[in-house]
Amino acid sequence: MKSILFALIITVSLPLAASATWGRWDNYKPPTNNAPLDGGLSLLLAAGAGYGIKRYAQSKKKNTEK
Repeated sequence: MKSILFALIITVSLPLAASATWGRWDNYKPPTNNAPLDGGLSLLLAAGAGYGIKRYAQSKKKNTEK
């Protein structure tokens, strides 16, 4: 029972600890919308292209076997 209560307290208090304005409100600066799109996006594009090429090759191989 104690562990469930502890987990509930942690779960409820996490949004408070994660807020950007934990301290004083006069230091609040709004977040910028600049997201880095270099590393992860290029990996996703490369993985998608590789998967597409693989599927295309499998499709061609299946059509020639018929």
